[in-house]
Amino acid sequence: EIFIEKPDVPSERRNVLHYFSEVFPEVIPALDRRLRYAFEANGLNPDELTKNEAFPRYRFGNWVGGDRDGHPFVTADITEETLMLFRLYAFVIIRRRLLHLVKTLSFKLHMNEAPDALKSRAEEVGVLQAVGLPSKKVSGVLLCEMSLVCCLGALVGILLGVAYAAAMIWGLKTWWLGAISKPIINLHIGPVSILAGLLGGVLICVATIHWGLRSLRTQSTRLMLSGVIEENSNQKSQEKKSWFAMVIGIMLVLAVVLSFVALWLNGDAQAGAFMGSGFCVLTALLMIVYSWFGKDSDDALASGLSQLSLLSLKRNPLRSTLTIGLVAVASFLITAVSSFRLTPTDQGTAGFDYVAQSSQPIFADLGSGDGQNELLGEALQGVNRVFGFRYKPGEDASCNNLYQSTQPRVLGVPKDFISSFDENDQQFAWGGSVAESEAESKNPWRLLEKDFEDKDVIPVVIDKNTANYSLKIFAPGGDYTVQFDSGEFVRFRVVGFLSNTILQGSLLVSEEDFVRVFPYLGGSRYFLLDGDGARGEQAITMMESELGD
Repeated sequence: EIFIEKPDVPSERRNVLHYFSEVFPEVIPALDRRLRYAFEANGLNPDELTKNEAFPRYRFGNWVGGDRDGHPFVTADITEETLMLFRLYAFVIIRRRLLHLVKTLSFKLHMNEAPDALKSRAEEVGVLQAVGLPSKKVSGVLLCEMSLVCCLGALVGILLGVAYAAAMIWGLKTWWLGAISKPIINLHIGPVSILAGLLGGVLICVATIHWGLRSLRTQSTRLMLSGVIEENSNQKSQEKKSWFAMVIGIMLVLAVVLSFVALWLNGDAQAGAFMGSGFCVLTALLMIVYSWFGKDSDDALASGLSQLSLLSLKRNPLRSTLTIGLVAVASFLITAVSSFRLTPTDQGTAGFDYVAQSSQPIFADLGSGDGQNELLGEALQGVNRVFGFRYKPGEDASCNNLYQSTQPRVLGVPKDFISSFDENDQQFAWGGSVAESEAESKNPWRLLEKDFEDKDVIPVVIDKNTANYSLKIFAPGGDYTVQFDSGEFVRFRVVGFLSNTILQGSLLVSEEDFVRVFPYLGGSRYFLLDGDGARGEQAITMMESELGD
């Protein structure tokens, strides 16, 4: 090699370091292997070379950066810097070897010692196959045998589960009463839940056994006769890759289809399509991550701490993927739910701008001028409509309550509110009703005044989300009974569903039925107000000031 310019000391040092760090660490082990091959070729024992001091030892010297007496540009600083670099590169070589050791070291064996019971069963299977019984027939015999064991185990499990649940309920009602405040919980055992648990457990066990018995078709009869079960890791790896790729492709295609379908949907259907598409993409990405973690990468020695962390993740791909998936699912749900948070619409508010609630009942009619003068001293300016509802306190039955509501709050709807929607263009959105006449279809609020043959039944209107999520009512027309702490046992009949309105979380009955069931609750505590822009805000501020404590 001919240099046009004379190389400086740093250039010469880089050249030497390249050989010391990149060439010699790879060449010397190759020379050692050649020496072992030469020993074998000449009839010598190569194991003798593994003894200490048996291999030839090489010592390298270097004058670059250290010839203080022969090079005018080699100063004390250059020598110190050279020694530090050689020391650093020595650590680099050691680090590479350690990373290679971490990558290749494993405690997993392709063939593990099986328990004696498993060896005995393997011998039985080997005998059956040796006498000519097909592998499918052998698998069927074992599957029937193990299915009977699963059924017995499921029966025992149900008995133990019921006993455990009864013990827990008894403990919560006696020893740990402070955890639930009141002993209101009871053990309910239904045939449907028992049968579902039994069938579910048996089916899962049988499916798992069937999946495990598939490997019998690839086992060697000769090995099983000797009690050995061989794991065909290469075949399993190829099968896993093929069905992984197929599932990933299906998930991505399904995500694209749902995304396009969502463009022509609205409301809950669009949100469902969006969530489904997101979960398909998330599933595909997690499967890709799991496949990537399972691969052996040749660049694991390229860098430092980041690659070491990557190797740690690849050590247990399933655990790492599940950890990533847990965080990913939580992040996706938070982002998706926030993205589809509903904003108030004209049909969700029916033109009402404000919802107000008082801590004490108000007996004056805020919807009339006389009532406003009596209570506030003057008529409200900037408020077009005010409706007051009677109020029975109870649990919030909206989606904000994580628990199932057993005693939801009840609102008594006044007659003037019901009649106001006979000719009003601004209507609440309805998700279904039991309307029969044209008048009821035009104004479903009229269904609250409907008379049933059973006089104990009270018509009720509920928001669809409240009914489906909290009260588990999925269609109008059904009955819903509530035992209130105040002593009333009320049977409601759902006559209509509101759809995404500001009245979520409450049972809406007519004021007449409210007074009949709860005669001790007078006045109004829940109000809907229709404001007129800035003047409406001033009126609301004045009401808060006059009626506040």
